[in-house]
Amino acid sequence: MNIFNAQRKFLKAILTALLLSNFLSAQVVNDLEKFTIEASEEKNIYDFSTDEIYERLKEKGIVLLRGFDVSTRDFITFSNQFPDTFLPYQGGSVRPNVDGDPTAIIITEKDGNHPVYFHGEQYYQKIHATTFWMYAFVPPVADGATLLCDGRELYARLPEEVKQLFMDKKIKYSRCFPHAKWQKIYQVTSEEELEPILNKQAISYFIDEESNLHTTYITEAIQQEKWANSPIFINNALEILEDMQEMHPRYNLEKTKETICVTFEDDTEIPREVIEQIQQIIAEIKMAVKWQKNDILIFDNTRILHAREGFPEDSRRELVSRLSIH
Repeated sequence: MNIFNAQRKFLKAILTALLLSNFLSAQVVNDLEKFTIEASEEKNIYDFSTDEIYERLKEKGIVLLRGFDVSTRDFITFSNQFPDTFLPYQGGSVRPNVDGDPTAIIITEKDGNHPVYFHGEQYYQKIHATTFWMYAFVPPVADGATLLCDGRELYARLPEEVKQLFMDKKIKYSRCFPHAKWQKIYQVTSEEELEPILNKQAISYFIDEESNLHTTYITEAIQQEKWANSPIFINNALEILEDMQEMHPRYNLEKTKETICVTFEDDTEIPREVIEQIQQIIAEIKMAVKWQKNDILIFDNTRILHAREGFPEDSRRELVSRLSIH
């Protein structure tokens, strides 16, 4: 019976991955021209003022700089010109950085080539970036696009009953990390170092007798956009429900692995039909950034959801990302 259950779980995971891959690879709206600034002989990347870039971000939510002759160091120098506070990547995936800079994270095919569903970055904690920066050092040869969705338009298209559901009920992120894992993702060595970080993020926690860290964070699924103060459907709920089903606590009763789940605050499940309604709207309005070498993509993390298209196992893909608060 245990073997049968394991096989069934494995097949379900494969089917879910295939469906998600097909969904993310479906027809996308490639209307990126209005967001793109093409290189010209008259202008290099350092000729753009910070005000010019941020005015575009305020209006459109996305800026794509394409065709400029830039390096990783140029990308970091360029972004450092902005009056932003750049953030170390705490509380998420453990990744290498550029020359010891904890605010410049390297994302490669070693992190996986699987599709990643739409989400806002780090909405499972109180403090998250307002601006997301990406640079394509090695673009993938095939697939591997970064997909974008305007959360303002997504919210506007939601049925009124779905809007009301998420206005009435907050969502809850529940996570569990083995001892070695929480030390890495929060970049600490002890509970004394960990406590002020979690308190600042409004995350409730306890550490059990086996040194596993259990956290909960309660927040709204509908947030306010930074620049226009518009309601935006942006969070990590869709990503967790689609990509991380195998990490649900129900599959880890021995508490030996990392787990994560998202529910309403009262621990009731978010209805599947609601998730599917949201997914259908996203499918109609998403856009794809098919990476070219040296592309720099900047987008508003308080408005724009992002995702990743899957790509072949033998394909290289190396991006550098930064998160900032403006």
